[in-house]
Amino acid sequence: AGRAEVCAALDGIVKEHFLPPGIWNGKEYKGHEKAGGLIIIESEVNGSIIEHQYWHLSETRLSVVHEGRFIEAGTSIGRMGDTGPWADGVHLHFQMTIDGEFVNPLLYLEQVLPEWTANVDST
Repeated sequence: AGRAEVCAALDGIVKEHFLPPGIWNGKEYKGHEKAGGLIIIESEVNGSIIEHQYWHLSETRLSVVHEGRFIEAGTSIGRMGDTGPWADGVHLHFQMTIDGEFVNPLLYLEQVLPEWTANVDST
């Protein structure tokens, strides 16, 4: 199954990082109870705090993803997966909040990344 690469949508600081379930560097990890492999990145844009979350990752890039570390937009942070108790196939759950309010990520990304969303079917 296709476990596509996942890249950070915006520059930001890694706020939380849960390794996917499995053995990593000789230690067993259970992952986040709902998401399995999860990365939360926080960005500041025009005075607003934007939190972007990447759920159900099958792997995360341990060489670049650490809590408190700055990540540039477009940096590979992991691969899509099927982790978490309700996942029934490979996918990415991507969610975004602006100042704590949930927003449709496509509506926001179309404004800040028009070249990126030109290739995305939002139907």
